[in-house]
Amino acid sequence: MDNNKKIIYMARKAQLKIQETAFMLLALALLFAILFIFYSNYQVRQVYAAKNNRLEEQAISLLDKFMAMPEFSCLHGACIDEDKLYALRNMSAYNDLWKGIVRIQVVRIYPKSETITIYQKGKPEVSYASFVPLCRTLQQEGYTWQQCSLAKLLVSVENVKLERR
Repeated sequence: MDNNKKIIYMARKAQLKIQETAFMLLALALLFAILFIFYSNYQVRQVYAAKNNRLEEQAISLLDKFMAMPEFSCLHGACIDEDKLYALRNMSAYNDLWKGIVRIQVVRIYPKSETITIYQKGKPEVSYASFVPLCRTLQQEGYTWQQCSLAKLLVSVENVKLERR
């Protein structure tokens, strides 16, 4: 009998060791699952941050390109032609050029305040600005000159946000 008790005791001890090992494996799997959730959350945030950076770079490069575009620039000098702005605003032919951009505006600051919206689609969240001369060509009595005012070119993008569930 003493031998049977010893065998039963050893079997129970072995079963307890198996249970301990199973619980440790379960705890280890749970730990890896939690680590995976945190890592994937971090990676998703990095993707959203990269997309926001790309949109920011696109908006800033568009500020530089806009002044050089012959559709908007003055004939003489580095300025934006006001007459061309009025003629070309809200033209759908430029929609491919404005991908990722939510709004483009030229805001005259001096001498009188006025806003010219060139393109708008959606609600802008982040805007980038550059000061530009806004000029209009005038003619009188055989003379031609440019009347310029100070303006701010605003390019707005939509900030990509991580949605919470």
